[in-house]
Amino acid sequence: RLAAKPDDGALQKNFSLNLNLSTILSPDFLNFDENIAPENKSSIFIEISADDIFSDVASYIMAKSFIKACGYRICIDGITTQSLRYFNRKDTGADIIKLIWNSKIPLMSTDPKAPIFEDLARNDITKIVLSRVGNAASVAIGKSMGFNLFQGNYITDLMKSKEAPAVPNPTSASASAPTSAPAPSV
Repeated sequence: RLAAKPDDGALQKNFSLNLNLSTILSPDFLNFDENIAPENKSSIFIEISADDIFSDVASYIMAKSFIKACGYRICIDGITTQSLRYFNRKDTGADIIKLIWNSKIPLMSTDPKAPIFEDLARNDITKIVLSRVGNAASVAIGKSMGFNLFQGNYITDLMKSKEAPAVPNPTSASASAPTSAPAPSV
C-alpha cells in the first residue's frame, strides 16, 4: 500500500520496515520493490531481527545481498549487551544496529574499561541506536557513553509533544515541549 500512494515526499525521509527473512525472500517483497522509485530506496531501512538472522544465517546472507543490490539499507534489531560482544556490524553488512537498553547499562557506563566500550567502538557507536529508552535518565546515560541515536517510548512521547500545538499554560507566559533529548535520527 505504501508503494501505491502518490509521492508526497514521505519517502525522502529515513524510515524502517520491520521484516522477517521469509518476507524479504518472497514474491511480495519483489512486488514491493518494483513499486519503489530507485531514488527513494536509500531512505528505507529494512529492519531485521537478530534472532531471525541467528536462526537462519544462510537466508540472511541471501537477503542481505538482495537488499543491498536493490539500494535499501539494513538495520539489525534486537542486539543485547551480551550478544554485542560477539557481533560485528561491518561483517553483517548492516548500516545500523539497535542495542536494547537494559538495567545493567547504567552500571557499565561508569567503568570506561568495561568491555561494552570496546564492543561499541568495534561496531562504530555512531551507527548504533540505543533502543527501548524509557526516560530522560536512560538518554543521559546513553549520551554519556557516546550514543547519539535513540529510540523508545520516551523519544516517541517527546516527538508527540513537539508535534502537538502548544497549549497556553495559565501559570506561565509560554508553554514549550521538553527538549532534554534529541529527536531520533535514524
